[in-house]
Amino acid sequence: MLDIILRYSPGLVAGIRTTLELWLIIALTGLVIGTFVGWDAARSGRLGWIEVIGRWFVSVVPALVLIMWIYYPFQALLRVEIPPFWSCALALGILNALSVAVAIRSSWNSIPIEIRLLGPMYGATRKTTFFLVEAPILLQLSLPALLTIQIAMLHATLLGSFIGVDEILKVTGRINAIEYQPIELYTILAATFVLLCIPLTIVAGWLARKYRIAAV
Repeated sequence: MLDIILRYSPGLVAGIRTTLELWLIIALTGLVIGTFVGWDAARSGRLGWIEVIGRWFVSVVPALVLIMWIYYPFQALLRVEIPPFWSCALALGILNALSVAVAIRSSWNSIPIEIRLLGPMYGATRKTTFFLVEAPILLQLSLPALLTIQIAMLHATLLGSFIGVDEILKVTGRINAIEYQPIELYTILAATFVLLCIPLTIVAGWLARKYRIAAV
């Protein structure tokens, strides 16, 4: 196994780098957009329809189907060419944003109304109440679920191999086609994801236990 790692280390490192770059783009865009949509849907209801659609969409549309749709018919309809990397980032970014919006709204709704009224009772402005009272509690409640969602998005980057993204699964498959040592190669792939995901999983579980929340 070590000789395979040494022999193909440039390709394996490039695959891991592509996987991480794809995941970071998906995570950042999903967290930013999803947090805004979920928070606005919970507080004002203006974007509530997006969160409702998102709750339904995430539960019924497989990630691979969305990736394939964006890579083939979506581009044909618009008559554009989007590289596989960005097609995958767009598809998983949409799913991530919708999942985050659902988690944020759910966490917001679980905050007791009495806590939200603390600021106004003491004469604090709405902005001050949000940043000093509501936002910290919302972060505590939602962080375990958000971390779990990002772990799922990291796993989902493997689906990019179906449209030609040179992430770690695609690279592993190419090396296996040359060496035909599936046990060693896919063990390396599994170990890579274990090393990447264990820290996030531990943090998510610790936060869930600390705040007595079920990480979803």
